[in-house]
Amino acid sequence: MRKIKSIIALVLCISALAACTPKTSFVLPEEDPVMTTEQPVAPMPPVDTEPDVTEPVVTEPAEPSVKPISATEQKNDYSDYTAADSVNRLGFMLYDKLQSEDNVFFSPYSIDIALSMLENGANGNTKTELDELLSLSDRDERNAEFSAIMNSFTDKKAVLQTANSVWVDKDFQKRTPVKEDFISVLKNYYEAEAEYADFKSPKTVDKVNSWISKKTNKMIPKMLKELDDETVMLLINAVYFEGKWSTPFEKDNTTDWQFSGTKGETTVDMMRMYGKSYSYIETNGLKGVSIPYGEGNIEMQVFVAKDGSKQNAVEIFNKMSEEEKSELISSLDKAGGEELSILAIPKFTFETETFSVRDILISLGVKDAFSEYDADLTGIAELPPDRNLYVSDVLHKAKVEVDESGTKAAAATVVVVTECCMAVEPQETKEFIADEPFVFTIRDRKSGTILFLGTISNLSK
Repeated sequence: MRKIKSIIALVLCISALAACTPKTSFVLPEEDPVMTTEQPVAPMPPVDTEPDVTEPVVTEPAEPSVKPISATEQKNDYSDYTAADSVNRLGFMLYDKLQSEDNVFFSPYSIDIALSMLENGANGNTKTELDELLSLSDRDERNAEFSAIMNSFTDKKAVLQTANSVWVDKDFQKRTPVKEDFISVLKNYYEAEAEYADFKSPKTVDKVNSWISKKTNKMIPKMLKELDDETVMLLINAVYFEGKWSTPFEKDNTTDWQFSGTKGETTVDMMRMYGKSYSYIETNGLKGVSIPYGEGNIEMQVFVAKDGSKQNAVEIFNKMSEEEKSELISSLDKAGGEELSILAIPKFTFETETFSVRDILISLGVKDAFSEYDADLTGIAELPPDRNLYVSDVLHKAKVEVDESGTKAAAATVVVVTECCMAVEPQETKEFIADEPFVFTIRDRKSGTILFLGTISNLSK
């Protein structure tokens, strides 16, 4: 039994092929319960896990960056920002808020797409705040970019499937029809299915959960518990990734190994590879390796602290600025191949509970969208003067499984749109911050998009 100290940064990077072709769609059994359908839409806290790998860590901190967005300040110019830049920037901002002493895992790709669909229905300052968060300068260009990214994953041994849907309450649709232009954009660019259902019926929640389960290959079987009486729309994103290692780990080489986490030592199943070459770097107190899937366009990046470090990789990563995190993750793209006498990472499973990112988004400057009084979602529907649409919550859930053959990961994001009167001023909300050795992302190398981002600080067999 061998011993490893604090596992640190696992960076799952998923990349697409240089040339994109067919659309990706989920191949799962049909099971549409009780609703009228038209076409789709799409759906983060920490939770339990299984094993993790690694060693102690050392490095010098830097200062985190990410400041809350203020709509009163001059709007930044994001004309040079791509959809991938937007996803990555949002991912780092969210991660800084989600840091904790335990494991962290989420999909900035999923959350960005769900919020981008919402942005198509926003006007005024609500749109301005969302544009700032999403580094967006041209709505049409961003929509087209996401459409291209969604259809760019063509490696059959490293598949990323993205599904979106918009769910509308039938009663609301009768009273206040959703604008055709809004639904059309979601269908044309995000391939969203449009579902019309009775939100007062418990069967609707079952059907939504069934749709998400289907689109995530049953990795996320239950996302929602119930819908509030005033909920009139759901914008949902679901993402499923399944990748086979280009060179699989041999099961006979997997052995018990000591993992030193922040909560003590545990025994994990450690997968081992000997004498193989991988892209490898040493920088800023960290060692990093890229482990490819399939044809090599998608990779998992793993970062641990250099030998003798006084800090683990998660501690080092947490102290990096947004720019330093971005440089670290892209640095392996330029790294040369290096033969490793041994490559060892843990076999593990980690799943979050369904959690809200509402307070985090408010702390990052998206305030009006969550305000009954100030939200301007008139791009979705025109309501009477005494009624208004606003976002009551944004929910997220994610799961990852890593073993000798490869990786499976899934995430879902649900934007909950509610109808309410405008008579009562909104109450001030409190900031939500979850504080967090193992950093990992799933990232599209072609566009640079971070599809999933997480850290593992503790694991058990």
